[in-house]
Amino acid sequence: MKCRKSIRRMVLVSFVLVSVVLVVGYTVFLRSYLTTGIDLFLEFRLEEAASIYLEQMDAASDASLPHSKGLMAYTDYDALPSLITDTFTAEELGKIRFAQCSAGKVHYKLHRFRKPDGSDAYMVLHLLEGTISKEARRRFDRYHLYTPVTAGLVVIGVILALGYWVFFKLLARPVEELHEWVMGLKTDTLESDIREFKYDELNQIAALIRSTSQRLIAGAEREKRFQRYASHELRTPIAVLQNNLELMQMQGVTEDIRFHASWERMNKAVRNMRHLTSSLLWVSRDMDRPVPREEISLDRLIPEIIDENAYLLVGKGINLRTDFRSGVIAGHQVLVRIIVGNLIRNAFQHSYEGEVSIMAGPEGMVIVNDLSGEDSEGTTGYGLGLQLSEQLVDKLGWSIRIDKMSGKFSVRLDFSSPPAAGHAD
Repeated sequence: MKCRKSIRRMVLVSFVLVSVVLVVGYTVFLRSYLTTGIDLFLEFRLEEAASIYLEQMDAASDASLPHSKGLMAYTDYDALPSLITDTFTAEELGKIRFAQCSAGKVHYKLHRFRKPDGSDAYMVLHLLEGTISKEARRRFDRYHLYTPVTAGLVVIGVILALGYWVFFKLLARPVEELHEWVMGLKTDTLESDIREFKYDELNQIAALIRSTSQRLIAGAEREKRFQRYASHELRTPIAVLQNNLELMQMQGVTEDIRFHASWERMNKAVRNMRHLTSSLLWVSRDMDRPVPREEISLDRLIPEIIDENAYLLVGKGINLRTDFRSGVIAGHQVLVRIIVGNLIRNAFQHSYEGEVSIMAGPEGMVIVNDLSGEDSEGTTGYGLGLQLSEQLVDKLGWSIRIDKMSGKFSVRLDFSSPPAAGHAD
């Protein structure tokens, strides 16, 4: 089953991802800035010690170099600690102002500065991890690790709480109320007042949905009335034509070769009109009760319909191929006959050469015909009868699939779907 997208889920996931990325990013930057701040503090300390030494040299040329446990000064590269000389050459140190190196728990921070006589001197800060007290270590860890992580988690929590309140209370809930209102719309409630929503935009959408639904329902009602009126109005002249054709046949018109072709064309036209009016009448019915069902034998129904419409194949180079499996289906006798008749009649009427294949069984029915002439040049190969059949299939709760392939047109009617609720007179 395909998972449908939800606005609530999309907003929640997007907001959480953006919040986490931002907070984690700023937490990493905070730690980086803290480390950079420590480095800058050490550099400032080294520069300050070098400045004090240079001031002392201005006052007394024989001022001694600062030398303590953590801060030492050197005037000769070879006198530097071995870890520094192993890491940097004299040329490398001559190109940089600050350098640092580490080995195990030993860390050196070096500042090269120039004395008044033009020679280089080095101020070295020596750090040994074992000499740092536990309290100092705890403070460092607190500010360098725990504080950024804790602050990040707190900020994420605050942002999520704020986002929940903003998106779900202020935005998502009104949209969900609009959704519930739209899903509850019915024909008899469209004329009632529109529910007031929290935002003007939602009220405008609700008004647009109601007006659109009213227009669609009004259009559907007009279509049903037209179909109903048209079917009733056409039945009388069609019946008159049918009766007169039968009277002309009884009087021997068909025996006269001069009138035989004309009589056949009129008879075909009347038959088609009779089938169309029956379909229109069924389509226009309001089916609010279950369609009465009975068992219908396919291997008996379909051959009868083929025989009734065989006149449409007269004079055409059509090869009819049938494959029927015995079985019964549950449906309304008249409605099923109209649907199957429309499909077979359209296949015969819109085929001019090639093959028409009709296969049927308890599960469904497949009709495939070769397209030729005008029907192969971009048309559907079927007419009004197929459109009416689609609407009638919906009333039965069945399904129909129409495919146009290379040079062929196929219609698949599925009988396995459960019957839909409806009404039959």
